Amino acid sequence: MTKSHLHKITEEFLTEKGIAFESEHFDMYFIDIAVPEQKVAIEIAGPNHYVLPAKTLNGSSLLKNRNLKALGWNTCVIPFY
Repeated sequence: MTKSHLHKITEEFLTEKGIAFESEHFDMYFIDIAVPEQKVAIEIAGPNHYVLPAKTLNGSSLLKNRNLKALGWNTCVIPFY
């Protein structure tokens, strides 16, 4: 898998802060960056996650976030823009 620049700098930031994380963690869905012990999901949302030009999350991204929340995850979306 090729990681986006935004994905890489997010991982670098977490590493600098001493936060342990997993890339591409799986819990019913693949989570871009996860802190499983605290059930924190960080989604790096590129343009394909949005309805453009409105910059609103598309249906599949909203469903994924809703389902992760139902599984107990706190989700943070980092948009490409």
